[in-house]
Amino acid sequence: MFVEVVCYAPYVETAHKNFIETSLLYRNKIIDDSPYDDYIPIDINEAFFGYGYLISSFPSLYDSFGKFMAGLDIESIWNTVFKKIFGESGINESVSEEMSFFDDRKFKDILSEIKIKMRDINAVISSTFVIGKAIAEDKRIKAFARISLEIKMGLLDVIEKEYANYLNWKKKLIIEYAKIMKSYFMTADRVTDINYHITSSDALWPFKVLSSEGKNIGALQRVSRLRTEEMVRRRSTLSKALSIAADMVAGASIGYVVSESPYGAIIGAVVGLIAGIARIFLE
Repeated sequence: MFVEVVCYAPYVETAHKNFIETSLLYRNKIIDDSPYDDYIPIDINEAFFGYGYLISSFPSLYDSFGKFMAGLDIESIWNTVFKKIFGESGINESVSEEMSFFDDRKFKDILSEIKIKMRDINAVISSTFVIGKAIAEDKRIKAFARISLEIKMGLLDVIEKEYANYLNWKKKLIIEYAKIMKSYFMTADRVTDINYHITSSDALWPFKVLSSEGKNIGALQRVSRLRTEEMVRRRSTLSKALSIAADMVAGASIGYVVSESPYGAIIGAVVGLIAGIARIFLE
């Protein structure tokens, strides 16, 4: 039996031996000391939602959208906002204060003037005095209506803003809910990849160390390469002829069925011949 032994210069073999012994010491130290050993897999549900909750604990986006949109009655929302704003006690108090200012500034002066003039003409106990007071009261009622209208008309802008804010709030809520769902699934996919990667790296750590040692041992070996050749399959002449003939027969059959005449079969055979030749050239 013939054995071929490849030898190197003594100083090269000595250096390689020392290198192997040194790497062996490090290998024994680190092979059981995986850097991934202390990693604790991340629970995406606990990290994202808190302890004890899962993604299934929350309604789906479709359910949430349906719940919010189910009660979306535009007219009802407008009436609710309108009554809320106009029903506030502060509005009536503002109207009362404005009327108090009106009474102090104008109405009392008007009544005093009527009384003085009626007294001058000695008509205090007459119907004219009563009519004069009624006219003054009518002016006061109209002033009250005008003041109330001005104050409440100014609230229409407030009602419109409140109405728009309410609708936008529901819209934003659905959008934010969708963003949360999107962030969860994107993060969950990434966290799962990391957990699997580190767990597999921890399991394969000894093999990674031994792989490095194997490379150290074979450091002086020549690089070998396996040469492969890809076999290309080619049709024989007989195979090509049979393939073209099969296409002609198929074309003739289809032509005859479509046209129900021999002429259709002839045309179909010609088309099949052309298609078969083209397919052979394209192979």
